[in-house]
Amino acid sequence: MTGFRVALGGACELYGSRSRLVTLGKIVGGGLPVGVFGGNNGSWIFSRRSGRSIRRERSAATRLPWPRASLPSVIYRNTPRKSTPLEAKSHAVVEGVAQEAARARIPLTTNRVGAMWTWFFTSEPVTNYDQAAKSDAAEFGRFHRAMLEQGIWLPPSQFEAAFLSTAHSDADIEATIAAARAAFAIMRRE
Repeated sequence: MTGFRVALGGACELYGSRSRLVTLGKIVGGGLPVGVFGGNNGSWIFSRRSGRSIRRERSAATRLPWPRASLPSVIYRNTPRKSTPLEAKSHAVVEGVAQEAARARIPLTTNRVGAMWTWFFTSEPVTNYDQAAKSDAAEFGRFHRAMLEQGIWLPPSQFEAAFLSTAHSDADIEATIAAARAAFAIMRRE
């Protein structure tokens, strides 16, 4: 989830990190089930793998380290765009739900990166597991059930990320915010 979903250079680019080892999953294969690793020459994994030097290993044509299916994904992600509609939509849904929680006087903290987010039922910031574990899991459960009643399916655990995709329309965003408004009203009555 920290690969191309957040930036062309992944979380390393987004946060300015210089990692010695990076792994990427199926996004590299354009959705096909592949995985790759990359890093600098000083990384131990590049000097040894399965007891053999990587420099002496040979890859078969179907096992090349850069599948052809990945090229359209990388080209698309590398094409400069003035704005990112997905970023704007995810911001709109996360902030819209947070505003509805504030109107209902229900403490809610949001964490979002790109099109991924989590909602924690606490008034405190959540930046690590211990803080997340202190949030109100029962309140999340009530919210989850109330959203299901409104036709919105969310991840069933407050420790899972929710995702937005390019398939979600502005109407979907508005419907989600309206469902949250109704869900918070239900929670206030309980």
